[in-house]
This record gives sequence, structure tokens and C-alpha cells, in this order.
Amino acid sequence: MQLIGRREELDRIAQVVSGIHESALLIVGETGSGKSHLLDAAGGQTSIRSTLVQTMPAEASWPFSGFARVFAFSEEVSAIDVASKVSAFSGQRGELFDVARDILATLRAVPVDPILLLVDDVDRMDVESQALLSLIADGLANTGIRLVASATEIPPSNPLAGFRRITLGVLTPIDARELADSTAGPSGDAGTAQIIADNSGGSPATIVENAHTLNELQLQGKEPLVLPFRPSPSQLSFARHALGRVGEDEKKFLELVALAPMANTSGLLSLDGTDIDALEEVLYSELVTVHGNYIQIRDPRLRSALYWGLDSRTRRELHGRLAEVYRAADPRLAGWHSSFLHHNEETTEELLGAAAQFAEEGCSPAAIEFTERALRLASSKERHLSRVVDLAATLLNQAELDLARRYALQARPDCASADMSVRVAAVLASIDYARTHIVPTNDIDATLSIYATNAPAGALRLLSIAASFHAERWEVAEARRYLARAESLSPSVPDLGRGELEAVRLLVNAIDPAHAKLTHSMEEAAGALADGFPTDSDTPDAALVGVATWSPQALILCGKTLMYVEQYARARHVLTIALTRPQPTSALWAESARFFLAVNEIRAGNYHRARAACEEWLTNTVPPRQSKASRQLLHGWYLQSTGQLVAAKTLFEQCMEQTLVEHNSGVAAQALALQGEFALSEGKFEEAARLLEFADVIGQSFANPALTRASIDLVEAYVATKRLREARSVLDALDAHRDRFPSRWLTLAVARGRALVAPDDECIVAFRAALDLFEADDSPYALGRTLTNFASAQSRLGLVRESEKTAAAARNAFANAGVQSWVDRADHVHLAPETTPLSALGVLTEEEQLIVEKVREGYRNKEIAAAMYISLRTVELRLTHIYRKVGARSRSHLAALLG
Repeated sequence: MQLIGRREELDRIAQVVSGIHESALLIVGETGSGKSHLLDAAGGQTSIRSTLVQTMPAEASWPFSGFARVFAFSEEVSAIDVASKVSAFSGQRGELFDVARDILATLRAVPVDPILLLVDDVDRMDVESQALLSLIADGLANTGIRLVASATEIPPSNPLAGFRRITLGVLTPIDARELADSTAGPSGDAGTAQIIADNSGGSPATIVENAHTLNELQLQGKEPLVLPFRPSPSQLSFARHALGRVGEDEKKFLELVALAPMANTSGLLSLDGTDIDALEEVLYSELVTVHGNYIQIRDPRLRSALYWGLDSRTRRELHGRLAEVYRAADPRLAGWHSSFLHHNEETTEELLGAAAQFAEEGCSPAAIEFTERALRLASSKERHLSRVVDLAATLLNQAELDLARRYALQARPDCASADMSVRVAAVLASIDYARTHIVPTNDIDATLSIYATNAPAGALRLLSIAASFHAERWEVAEARRYLARAESLSPSVPDLGRGELEAVRLLVNAIDPAHAKLTHSMEEAAGALADGFPTDSDTPDAALVGVATWSPQALILCGKTLMYVEQYARARHVLTIALTRPQPTSALWAESARFFLAVNEIRAGNYHRARAACEEWLTNTVPPRQSKASRQLLHGWYLQSTGQLVAAKTLFEQCMEQTLVEHNSGVAAQALALQGEFALSEGKFEEAARLLEFADVIGQSFANPALTRASIDLVEAYVATKRLREARSVLDALDAHRDRFPSRWLTLAVARGRALVAPDDECIVAFRAALDLFEADDSPYALGRTLTNFASAQSRLGLVRESEKTAAAARNAFANAGVQSWVDRADHVHLAPETTPLSALGVLTEEEQLIVEKVREGYRNKEIAAAMYISLRTVELRLTHIYRKVGARSRSHLAALLG
């Protein structure tokens, strides 16, 4: 069995190996927790030689036999005659102390190369050996020997109770899933692996044992499973231990609960012979979990043992009794129990319908078990495809992506109609995109080629989905291709699906307004939606209807559209509605709404709100989404914004690697732009220029420079590194885009850029013009950046008092925005190397720099004129200009500054 997880435990063993204060460690874990594999892995990773000793339970009746086996690891130490040292032992504790002291003295006298002794199942060793090992454990520090042992259970009276110990807990859900994937093999279905992991209780042995009970088709997700899994020896051992502290009445009650994925307590109490006191005892036993009026066995291993511990006749009789009492109290559970008595195709439909309800309620384990039973009972899956696809779509909305894909793939081979084929393709495309953030273009195009003519409504829906996926990745050309195909189909599907299609078109036009600008009526329609009012049905944008009728998907599309057209307050309004609407928003769409709320605040320049939105998103995000590049980018921004720089750097690196997997150049450009922007705030201008150059190169694939927002930062980095020609080139390109991509951000950025590259005698006016453009609703962050640049220019020109005032205004703007790194930059703007008078040398012309050098060497004006072959008048004019640039009041002041 492959060792998955257990990183902390391996590190703890490594501490014992390398430490000087600790020489022994006991690892305690239940049967099947992977103790043996942990010891084996520790032996393979240690920096010193190691040996693994397997305890022989057959020797347990021979005193000190286990101890002799442990210390038979080398010729020198095995020469210790353990038998002679313990021959006089009569069982007295004091005598054992003497034996331990004698053995430790011998071990210290014998030179032993460092070695790690790993003892598996030490609790199955003879008691005398356990006691002796416990006594010498702390004294091994000076012998070169390190001892790590494993045990299943150590009661307080056990001789090993004095060992320093760690408890080997169950695997985390992520580690359990990884082990199940590994055990299922490369051809195994990911959804099946998740079911195996979820039914393991986190026990590594149970995961492997359950996987090995399945045939190849079941592992591949092509045949239904029998749930709960039949118990293995390790599961039965766990169950015996768990049930050891409950009475017979409580056990019988637990057996009733185990007959279904969950039980209704009201129904159970109405069953003849059920003891309410037993229910109370069970509720407080920690063996069950309670959800409202429902109760279920906490650990799947215990449920498996209880369920299969009943003989088939008893199970059937209990199912019949429960079906009767649930008939009025809980029809879904009544259908479950009835299916064990008699079944037909109607039973299958009922079970699948109940499964979809459980999935929508977020109770995936019950949904899965109902579904697997329904599929096993179905004589023909083709008759129930609609229900199966409904379930897959519901699981998708709940972010159970691998489970959703399992059932969507099971439905695909049985599709007999064009409509069902296109519907399954749409669900699968949505699942695959949510799992990978890669648009399955080939599958979508193939489905459309085959079925679009015979299923135009479904094809229109699929085209809308494909276009929205490409739009989210800023792949405008592909999105427009699908929108164009949708236009050719829409006449044959009057009014069906056009609202969603129009929402996608709005998003594409917001991302790339150059080819199809947002019309005034579209902006009005989007704004009316954001304000909560329905649009006029007589307008050209009648597809944009009142907010109450929009689905979460449509609301999120609208919110993104408003964000990209820089209507941030309205975007916030719409995305908040998606989270707080009367109908509950499913996990997948709630995660998307929270994610884009955070992104919206970052683009708005309000970092206080952005961090709060990030924290809300991180608290509620679903694991399948966390590993995607866009999500890693947002998390990295949050870590960087809160000063967790090491963790942020690691996450940005992971994000860049993930963008390669996803072929997601948009996220890659944003990640580089964010890191370059932060490098600017730290004054690391060369690094900033490098990062921003990469971002700018990648960003060339997106026509709209306002998407990545890297260009203006690159201009600032180039100016700071004295590369004015490159800065002007980037600024000219940015300026050229303003007419094609009109945006408030571009207007403010170009104005700031012009001031950054302006000559000293023009920059003050240029910065004031840039600041005059700002309005009350504009980004406080952008305002702070402009003020910081202005303060630096004023300081460079010797306007110290004005610079201090401007820097104070910048600090205030950054504080309002919540950008601490730039507050720090504004605090030190007058100390930065580029803002001292000497740095003005970098903006002097070549001729002026030669004159300055002559002044430093003590040349008079006439001597400078003669040396440079220019007139005396020219030298005087140039010096006057130089004084103004560096803030010098006279020739002597200039010499002092340059000295």
C-alpha cells in the first residue's frame, strides 16, 4: 500500500533521529491506520541506517524474546547476552531496573554507528520485553540508537504507557481521496474513487480493502456499486471496539439506523419496540451524527459492520417494518426500504428522484447510495436517463464534480435521442470546465456537428455555455465564434435561451468592446438589472429581464459584465443578489459569486472590501476549485496583501505552473502583473520591470490592455530604471488603445503615464492635469499611485515641502484603499534613491551630464566651453537648466550636491 499523507508523522520521526533530547517514540494507531507503512517509509527516508523489526506474537509467552530480537541488529550489540542478564529476574520491578541499567551501560560501552530501530506492533510483544524497552528508552540518547515503535492501543497500565507518543489519526479527506485514486489505478473512475474514500472513515486499510472488492467495470464507473461495502477484518475490529461501550438496546437501535444512509428519528420512535431511552443514549454516544430530524452512523466502517452483521432475513423484515412506519413520515425513506421487498421501474424512478433531492440538500452520501441502488435495480438505464442527468446536473451545482461526471458518463452511452445527447454533452462540458478550467472544445464541436440540426434548443444552450467559458478565459475570438453559430440557430428556437445568450454577448463585448461596443441601451439594461428593476419589454434588450427571474449563472454573468465595464458598485450589487436571493444558491455558483465579488473589489481599487470578500470566499470555497489557477491567483493576492509574503510567493509559483496545465494565459499575465506591482511598491524596480515585461508580452494576446493593467506599471518601472525610450513606447501603445477600448482606467493610466515620462519642466503640470481627472468614485488606489509618482517628481526637483504634502495625500489615499505596502512606500518617498537630487543625473541630457562632470572636476565656465567646443552662453544656459532640475540654488550648491 502506498503511503499517502502522514507528512507530520514522518517529520516527527525525523526529529527523533536528529534530536539530542529524545531517543524513542511510540506511534499509536487503530488497526488499518497504516502504522507498518509509516515505519517502512520512515526507514527509507532516514539519514542514518535503519532496521525494521516485526514482532512475533507466537513468542509472547517467552520472557524477553522480543527484546532480544530488537537488539539483534548488529554483531557488536547482539553479543550482549540478554539471557544471562535476565536469568536471575524473578519478576520484581527493582530487578528489572537493574537489568535495564546494566544493558544501557553495555550499549554505551560498545561503539555503535547511528541506527534507527523500527519496531512494529510492539504491544504484541511479551510483557517483560515491553517493560524493559520502556525503561531503557530515555537512556538511548548517548548510544547512537534511536527507537520508534508502533502499537494499536496502550492502556494506562501497560508498561509502554511511559513512552513519548503520537497518535496516528485517520487520513484527511484529501489524502483519503488520493489513496483511493492510487488504489483504483490509472483506469479507475474518479467518482468511484471518491465513493471508496468517503466510505472508508479515513482508514487506509479500509480504502484498499474496499477497492479490492470491486471488479474492473465497477472501478471504471461502468457498473453500480453495492453500498455499504462489506466489512473487512480491519473494519470488524474497529466496530467491535466502537460498540464495546454501548449496551444491547443501543446496538439494536444502531442496527435500525444502519439499514439506510440516514434515518428519521420520528419514524424510528413510532416503530413498535423502539426504546426512546436507547435513542437518547445513542444520540450522546458520539457514534452518530444528527441533522435536524435525521440521524446517521458517524463512521461508515461501523455502519458496514452493523448492516452486514444482520442476516438477510432479519434485514428484510426490518426493511419491511421501517417502510411501513415511514410511509407517511418520510416517503423518500419509505421508498428506500420498500425497494428491498419488491421493486420495478417505478421504484427506480422514485429512488433517483429522491437521490436528486438529497443532492440538492447537500447530502451527497445519501444521494449516491440511493442512486447506486436504483441503477442496480433498473432493468434498462435508458428509461431513466433524464433522472440520471438531473442528478449529474445537481451534483455539478453542488461542486461534487467527480461524482457528477461519473453519472453523466454513465448516461452518455444510452442516449437514444438528439435532445438527450446534446443535454448530456452540455452537462459534461460544464463538469469538465469546472474540474479543469479548460474548455472541451473538441467534444462540444463534435456534438454540435452531429446533433445541432435535430436538437436546436439544446444546441443553443450548449453554444451559450461554450461561449461563456471562453469569455471567462478572455478568449474572445472563440467566444464570438460560438455566438455567431448561436445566431444562425436562434431563428429556429424563438425566444428560447436568448436571455442567457444575450448575457454572454454582453460579457464578451465588455471584455473586448473594440469590435462590438456596448450600446447605450445595453448599459441601461444592465444598470436596470443591477438596480433590481425589470427592463422595458419594448426595448431591443428585452432579453434582460428583472432580477427576480434571473438564475445564479445569469446574475454572475451580469456581475462580471458590469465589473469589466467598470461599474463596480452595480457589479457588487448583482453578485450580492446572487448570494442572498430567496432561492438558495448552490455551492458551485455561490463560490463563483464570492470569487468575483473579491475580484470586483480588487479591480475597483478598494482593498479593504477585497480582503473581506477574500476571507468570505476562502471560508466557503469548495476544494475542487481551490487548485485552479484563477483561484490560486486570488488566494496569492490575499496572502500578499496581508503581509504573508513567503506563502504568497509559493502560491504564485503554483499558480504559474497551473496556468501551463490549463493553457490559461490570462491568469498568467495577471499573476505576473500582480507580482510586478508589488515589486514596485518595495522599490525593486529591476525585478518589477522583468515581471511586468513578461506580463506585457503575454498580455499582447488580449487586445484590451485594461484587462491585465500591467502596462502603466511597466511604464513606471522603466522610468525608475532610466529606460525612458521603452517607457514612452509602452505609453504610446497604451494611448493608441484608448479609442478602441474606452475605459476610465485607461484614461487615468494614460494621464499618469504622460506625467511620468514628461520632461522636468513639464511634469508638474502633467501630474496636476492627471490628478484633476480624478472624481469621487474613482479608485483610491489609482489616486494614491498617481500622488506617489507626483511626490517623487517634486522631491527630485527639490520641491521638498510640496513633496511632503503630496506624499501625505498619497498615504491618505492608500489608507482609504487599504494598501499597506504603498502606504509604506509613500512614507519613504523622499528617501528613495530615485527621489534625491543626485538621481536627477539620470534625466539630464548627455550634454548636461558632461557639463555636470566638469563642474565636479572644478572647471570654470570658460574652461568647460573650451573643453566641449561650445559657446560660453550655451554653458551658462545649460547650467541654469541643470540648477532647476536638481534643485540647486548656485554653482557652489550644485558642487555640494554632487560632492
